[in-house]
Amino acid sequence: MKRILFSRFALLSLGCIGALAVVMGFVLSSLLTRAASEWEWENTAALVRREVKMAGLERVFAAPGSLEERVRWGREFSRLLTNLPEVVRPRYGTTRPRSSGPTNRT
Repeated sequence: MKRILFSRFALLSLGCIGALAVVMGFVLSSLLTRAASEWEWENTAALVRREVKMAGLERVFAAPGSLEERVRWGREFSRLLTNLPEVVRPRYGTTRPRSSGPTNRT
C-alpha cells in the first residue's frame, strides 16, 4: 500500500494560505504606512502653525503684499523654520566621533 505524503487538497490549502498571508501583509503594510504618514503630516502642520502664530506671521499668508515685504517675511520665515528641532538619528556600530562640519584632509 503506497501512502501519498501530499494530497492535492493539502497543496491547494498551503497555496491558498500562502497567498492570503502575502495579500494580508501587503494590505496591512500599506494601511500602516498611510496612517503613519498622515499622522506625521498633521503633526508637522500643527508645529508650523504654532510657530507661525508665535512669530506673528499670520498676515503673510492672508495678504502677501509687495515684493520687499515678501522678501523680508521670507527671511523671517526661513529663520523660523531653521530653528525647528531636527530628528536625530544615532549611528550604531562605530566608536569614532563624527564631525558635522566640513573636514580638511590634506
